[in-house]
Amino acid sequence: MTDSYFKTNDAPKLSRIDTIPIEMAIDSSNQTNDVNNSDETTTEMVSVVVASSGTTESLAVTSYMNVWNPLNWWFSSADMIESIESTMFKCVKTPVERYYVNIRNNSLKLWTISTNTESKNIPIVLVHGFCGGVAMWIPNLDALSESRPLYAFDLLGFGRSSRPNFSNDPIVAETQFIESIEDWRKELNIEQFILLGHSFGGYLSTAYTIKYPQRVRALILADPWGFPEKPANKTEVPMPMWVRIVAKASQYVGPLGLLRVTDDPDAIYDYIYHANRLHPSGEAGFRAIAEYFGFAKNPMIQRINKVSDNIPIWFVYGSRSWIDSEAGFTSINLRQNSVSTSVKLITGAGHHVYADKPNEFNEYVKYIFELIEDFDLRENGLDSETIQSEQN
Repeated sequence: MTDSYFKTNDAPKLSRIDTIPIEMAIDSSNQTNDVNNSDETTTEMVSVVVASSGTTESLAVTSYMNVWNPLNWWFSSADMIESIESTMFKCVKTPVERYYVNIRNNSLKLWTISTNTESKNIPIVLVHGFCGGVAMWIPNLDALSESRPLYAFDLLGFGRSSRPNFSNDPIVAETQFIESIEDWRKELNIEQFILLGHSFGGYLSTAYTIKYPQRVRALILADPWGFPEKPANKTEVPMPMWVRIVAKASQYVGPLGLLRVTDDPDAIYDYIYHANRLHPSGEAGFRAIAEYFGFAKNPMIQRINKVSDNIPIWFVYGSRSWIDSEAGFTSINLRQNSVSTSVKLITGAGHHVYADKPNEFNEYVKYIFELIEDFDLRENGLDSETIQSEQN
């Protein structure tokens, strides 16, 4: 029988015909003088409403939407997403398998990709951010799968995965996401893995690691969302309207680095649009967990010390991101007894650090792989120098 978590019908109401969400574009603590705090206003500030009688475009993304011609995309479907995704994956050199994995007693499914599954090394699992999907990882697939199996999936409610109703209770909604990941792992029979999550995916990856520590060898958090606590007085960090407009526009565009690696420069725009034009199930789940979009109702910084000290954590931030990296440094102090907690800033990268500076990001993650192997050797009473001398 399907888990009761997935039977809920009390998902947050989204009052619009069709909304294209903008990935956490604004630190809502800065919405002070000219923004009302109601759900309706928040939705309006971070979406573009497309009605059958015409198009109403927010000021933040007017120029981009003119380029994208959204009226030409009105007839969207799962088949369209599949076609666009296939086009994007043509630029990946490594053979990639794409398939559905059934979860929740076959009542739901997660769209999944994998490569180099023959390798005996510990796999890496990639978890995308809000409004993303597996194709967002295209700049990283070849490099990160060189030495090990690589898996990625569309989060429940996003991309090509199933779109069930989510509870409006933040704890229950978070559990729905976490249990879908665990079901996915069980179905693929992956014993343990390195978990890499971006943005909202970083938040969920951390929550998963807290609940299932035996499954996670190491945690890599790329510009993770939902860590800081919301300031008691949200007027403390004012942001001018013109800055918010630019922020919203740039976040809507998404990872511009993908434009450099795809043969069709329009594919990433089409992919983001069509993936988020379907029933906004994942968006509802996110809204249940989020507070004003900029913060989590249950901030991860309050729980980071619940991650096992035996699990190393690496925070990787873009130097130009709107995400505050201070939470990463705070986590170092909160995990002083852990095997490792580190923070890396990649110069010139924005929120989509994995795509903005893919070479730097990939090289750093591969460096993390080496560190993890050293940790494993030490646990077995060996080190890299000992192994080298034995080989000689």
